[in-house]
Amino acid sequence: MVKRGCVMMFSMIMITQLIPCTEALECRTGEYELDGQCCPTCPPGYRVDEICHTMRGTMCVPCDPRTYTAHPSVLKKCLPCKVCDLEFGLVTRRECSSTSNTVCSCSPGYFCADVKNDHCEMCVAHRVCSPGQYIKSRGTERNNTICEKCPAGTFSLNGTLHQCLPWTNLQGSKKG
Repeated sequence: MVKRGCVMMFSMIMITQLIPCTEALECRTGEYELDGQCCPTCPPGYRVDEICHTMRGTMCVPCDPRTYTAHPSVLKKCLPCKVCDLEFGLVTRRECSSTSNTVCSCSPGYFCADVKNDHCEMCVAHRVCSPGQYIKSRGTERNNTICEKCPAGTFSLNGTLHQCLPWTNLQGSKKG
């Protein structure tokens, strides 16, 4: 019975001594807390190979090709690089590196309908104007084509013009 009390007393002393240490532990920028100690993070372009312990710091290794980490991290795997799929109108504007993801933009004839952090997520084909319309504003990488109806007395056969053509009066030119 005495031994049990001693064990409990020893446990209580250890617990009360650990609580102030864990509450007071504040790691610096570029470090993370693991099991009551501050460990360095891996820099951009690297991943954790082995977590830190009391005898040594975090072991970091470079990201594999076609993977990246953009910020200091404790990731055990680097993030896969995005692929710009031409079938969806996407083209590569900036290749992936070990420290940054691929940046996609739209191929000619498409505009970006969903932009996130200067990266195009989805491209849509530019609108095609119909006969009887003209192109008020040609589509760009960020905006769709704007079509307008031809004003009275004008026409557009295929909707590819920047202005409508006036109707001609063939009766007035006929001599009788």
